[in-house]
Order: sequence, then C-alpha cells, then structure tokens
Amino acid sequence: MPITLEEAKALKHGDQLHHSASTKADGSCMVYRVSGRPKTWKTRPDEVQVPLKYGLRGTAYLTEKDLDSVHLEGDCRYIQFRDLIPGDMFEFRNRVSGMAEGPWLKRGPRLYIHVDDYHKGVPERHKVGSINVWVYIVRDHPL
Repeated sequence: MPITLEEAKALKHGDQLHHSASTKADGSCMVYRVSGRPKTWKTRPDEVQVPLKYGLRGTAYLTEKDLDSVHLEGDCRYIQFRDLIPGDMFEFRNRVSGMAEGPWLKRGPRLYIHVDDYHKGVPERHKVGSINVWVYIVRDHPL
C-alpha cells in the first residue's frame, strides 16, 4: 500500500521505504533509508521532499509525485517463496519456467495448487522444490 502525504511528512531518520517499481537482482524491492528530516513548506502544504539513501553511495529525494511507488517496510507484499505459509495465495513476481501464470495457493509443505485447478476440483498434484524467488501475496483475490 503506497504511503500517504501525512506519512511521508512524519518519516524519521533511519526509516526504511521499499520501492515497488525498482527491484534488486534477486527480485526483491529496492530499499531506501531516510537520511534526513522531510522538508515541508508553509505556503505549499501539499508538497514534501524526503532525502533518501540507497546502496553504498546512492542518494535520492522522495517527493509527493513519487508517493504511489513506495511503501513502508511493514506493508511490503513481496516475500520470498520459502516464507509462504499454508493458506497463502500468491503470484510469482517474475516469470518462472514451467509454472502457470496467475494466482497459486499453498496447501501444505511443498504442495501448491493453481487457483483455477482448485475451482475445477483437480487433485493437488503440483509439487515444487525449494526455489529462491520472490512472490507477492494476493489479498483481494476471491477464492
């Protein structure tokens, strides 16, 4: 969930933000750290400028135009495949060879079923080994 203007104004030095559009090599969200106090103006209350740091030396600014592409660390929908628990519905963030697109449901240890097969009554036959990919949790999909 993107942060709001009020949340951006309340950020403190050291808070972490995740950028959902830019990713690292492993598919995880790029992490930015707040490196200073958010700058606000009395004459322009709908604007904010937050200094950020990423990587070893990278710096950037978060403005009110970029608020829809960042979220707080606790609101991140992207998790590693190995961290899923039974009952989680998820989609692969990047294309994985041999896996159907669309939502999947974790039914148990190393047991996954495609949601379309679940509705058709197809027996659970998709067993997957431990793969190191990032997925995102589908919270609004009707099962």
